[in-house]
Amino acid sequence: MKKRTFLIGLFLSLTPLSQTILKTLVVVSSGVISLSSISSVNAQFL
Repeated sequence: MKKRTFLIGLFLSLTPLSQTILKTLVVVSSGVISLSSISSVNAQFL
C-alpha cells in the first residue's frame, strides 16, 4: 500500500516537470524548424 502511494505521489510530482520539459522541447524544435526553413529560403534566393 505504501509503495503504491509513493508511486502515485512520485507521478504527480513529476507531471508538472514533464509538462515543462515537453513545452521546452516543442519550443526548441519549432525554433529549429523555422530557422532551417529560413536558411533554406535564403539559400534558394542567393
